[in-house]
Amino acid sequence: MRWSVMVGLFGLLLAACGGPEPADERMASGAGGKADDPGAQPTLSLLTFNAGLAEGAVALAQQRRPYIIDALKKTTADVVCLQEVWTDDDASAIQDALRGVYPYFFREKTTDTSKKSVPCGIWSTYQLDRCVKKECTPYGISAEECVSNACAERYDALSDECKLCLAANTDSPTWCAIWPGAREYAWDGRNGLLLLSRRPISQASYQAFDTVLVKRGMITATVDNTNVVCTHLSSDLKTVPYPTDRRLKSWQEEQLEQVETLRKAAPPSSCTVLMGDLNTGPNTETITAEAFQTWQQLTQVAGFEEGWDQRVCTWCVDNPLASGTTYQLDHIMLQSCLDVKARYVRVLDQPLQVVEDGNILETRLSDHYGLMAELVSTLPPVH
Repeated sequence: MRWSVMVGLFGLLLAACGGPEPADERMASGAGGKADDPGAQPTLSLLTFNAGLAEGAVALAQQRRPYIIDALKKTTADVVCLQEVWTDDDASAIQDALRGVYPYFFREKTTDTSKKSVPCGIWSTYQLDRCVKKECTPYGISAEECVSNACAERYDALSDECKLCLAANTDSPTWCAIWPGAREYAWDGRNGLLLLSRRPISQASYQAFDTVLVKRGMITATVDNTNVVCTHLSSDLKTVPYPTDRRLKSWQEEQLEQVETLRKAAPPSSCTVLMGDLNTGPNTETITAEAFQTWQQLTQVAGFEEGWDQRVCTWCVDNPLASGTTYQLDHIMLQSCLDVKARYVRVLDQPLQVVEDGNILETRLSDHYGLMAELVSTLPPVH
């Protein structure tokens, strides 16, 4: 996902894994692209979806949750990589509701124990909060779009340190003004990743990235001898300044370091599937490039390939929850896959209606649309 308001989360560990079995880790061969035989039976189907369950950041989070669960029950994917399932309540609700469909799952419960006092002025913070609730919340407008447009004047008046604090405390912004216990990482340091599978998983593990604001990392697991990586890379935030006292100096540097971690983690001779909201994408006649240097690093240096239509968005201007620009941010990419190809389809993009403050609003399941890929063997059938 891009950002969606003032966001921030994840990155250390404290394991929370469930399901009848743990998970295994690697895959067989294949390169990106569309299967030559459209009738070929898939060997494994995968789905990535940024659920946008970010209360205070992505609008209508709790109203959308039951619709997301219902849609996931109906999907045919074997393996699902979810991002932005931030709270323990949301993760438990999804796991419990889908246990009959996806009995195997993995989630790492990362935490944030830091507390700090931030000099956000009480009056300026109150005015911004009042503006957001009046101008944006009733209409299902995300916080990022809100602070960029309707409430930009209030937001721009804040200090950089205050903006960072608000991004990490979107569900309780007044903490940054009146209580010396504001979080350094959003959502109590959860990382938002949840891996679900119809098939047994093994060797599941979580590796943290070095990040600020949001604790990010990657889940690796093996499903049917396939190495699956589920992640959510840092966003190149436009409305939140990068801290000046850190080893890295920009959101872009964070992203690039994460790609290098992904590259080193991928087995050199085994097929790896990388899936998630990568917060980067191609530049085409219909898609605006996002963090294009990261995209080049993924495709030209790390060797990840993707064969789906680069003209199709997953962050789209027709989505009321998304803001401004058309991007392709959500990906299922293959690396070192010699005997497998993938056929792709965008999913979870249907409109729905929810009620907010007595108003019926047309919205979508999330600010992102989902992407599904079926892996198909290119080897001749054995008779």
